Amino acid sequence: MPGGKVHLGETLEQAILREVEEETKIVPDEIYPVYVDIAKFWDKKIRIGVIYLATTEMSSIKLSDENVKFEWVLPVSSDSDNTYNKKFSFGSIPLWIEKAQEIKLAMRL
Repeated sequence: MPGGKVHLGETLEQAILREVEEETKIVPDEIYPVYVDIAKFWDKKIRIGVIYLATTEMSSIKLSDENVKFEWVLPVSSDSDNTYNKKFSFGSIPLWIEKAQEIKLAMRL
């Protein structure tokens, strides 16, 4: 999953578009925020993570030097034997997709 940090002066949306393009050479057509996570650390630092659903018509992946391979995975239930599912809690992806679809519909009204 492409990801990174927001640079000074950058919006969340600009950071998402930049990170996805840097890491995959894909330019998303649309992005929708679907999940926010706030984590507090022992040293009193706070990390805010935002997960976006992105759509694109592009299908060609060209990895950056940061990555050695990519793999398409299906959003499956949390009890799946899929290694990626267990590592990244991909069981939540169907919920994120549903939320993104709700947001997309609401934006069209």
